[in-house]
Amino acid sequence: MTIELVAHDPSWNDQADLLIEDLRFLLGGAVTRLDHVGSTSIPDLKTKPKLHIDVVLRPGTSPEPLSTDLEEYGYANLGYLHRAKEIQLTRSRGCRFGPNGSGPGTTVMAHRLCICQSDCVAPVERRRFRDALRNDAALVREYENLKQDLVERFGLLPDWESYNRGKTNFIKAVVEDRWP
Repeated sequence: MTIELVAHDPSWNDQADLLIEDLRFLLGGAVTRLDHVGSTSIPDLKTKPKLHIDVVLRPGTSPEPLSTDLEEYGYANLGYLHRAKEIQLTRSRGCRFGPNGSGPGTTVMAHRLCICQSDCVAPVERRRFRDALRNDAALVREYENLKQDLVERFGLLPDWESYNRGKTNFIKAVVEDRWP
């Protein structure tokens, strides 16, 4: 499967809201924040059609048992993939699992969850990046151009590691407010 970017679909925000509703129901008091972050949360940005939701846990709550519980709902547990305080999980398009999991709108699109300990800085940085792009159309175009270039270079095979690494300096510069 190649890496492909598609035009932003406004229904992605609705999908994220449904997923957040399900996660809030399932995880309840263990969670302090649930945020739709990543490229699907940016209007007018071409991207991969896969949601990214950050799940920030209450202090003292461990992500391990929650990630194991989520495996029962079809999640692939990728473990501590990039950060010591964040477990990543992915799930293909599938049935909702919250209280409204039957009837119209009962499926949710493919997505990634990052279950983060309360002191993990990654969710804060992802919100900062998302908000910077939401507030600057020129920055959106620049990021989209970078992503398209990376798709052309690494998307055919695909080389996900190189594609993702190619975005790192741009994201870091925006988060640190160093972008021109």
